[in-house]
Amino acid sequence: MSREQTMIARDMLEPGDHIYRYGKGSSYTHHGIYVGEEMVIHYTRTEPGGREVISTISSSSSNHNSNSNPCSKCNYKIDLHRGVVRTCLDCFLSGQNYIYLYKYGLSELQTLFGPNPGGTTVHSRPPSQVVNFAFDLLGTSEFGNYNLIFNNCEVFAYYCKTGVLGSSQVNFISFYMMTIGFLLVTESLVLVSVKFVFQLFSLSLLELNGAPVKARMGCIPEVDIPVRLRYRDDNKTVIALR
Repeated sequence: MSREQTMIARDMLEPGDHIYRYGKGSSYTHHGIYVGEEMVIHYTRTEPGGREVISTISSSSSNHNSNSNPCSKCNYKIDLHRGVVRTCLDCFLSGQNYIYLYKYGLSELQTLFGPNPGGTTVHSRPPSQVVNFAFDLLGTSEFGNYNLIFNNCEVFAYYCKTGVLGSSQVNFISFYMMTIGFLLVTESLVLVSVKFVFQLFSLSLLELNGAPVKARMGCIPEVDIPVRLRYRDDNKTVIALR
């Protein structure tokens, strides 16, 4: 599933669709829920303390003269309306030309080899419930403060569609952190195992049998071992008889 396969035309949009667009240079994506009549409910930035800041959404469309002027289509004003907002499709697109559909109920292979983001194996609620859920959150502070990773526009749209707080970004980061943790634990176990095997191998080189001696070998601490010394002229092992 290529990026082109997730592209959708305006006249093909259905209420309840989870849509997104790319930012400049495809460096990020912005997500929302299409609610019909070319309107989108989406989540924009707020400050950690609850006081809202200016959204990153802007547009080069002729309907948007500046950040201080409201949109002539939807009356959206970026220095006034923040958090969960309802805007026209043009304000949502912010000057971008292409709309992409985030798909639900995909197979594992489709999510593995598809674009990121492109979709999920999780199934969506019915479209009417998705739209109602988005409207219930509109203009409220129930969705909390914006967080670039864990509480962003994709998390909002995913939540409206499934009732679950998550996203491809969150899932990827969680998987990445779990993988790093697993590799660190595995590396530690391997190092301990190698050291233990090396110690056993080093002790076997002493060829000890019967009389007590004190041995020091490399990283092995001093130990008392009852041995009968067999001479080894390898200059690698120092053995002192008591």
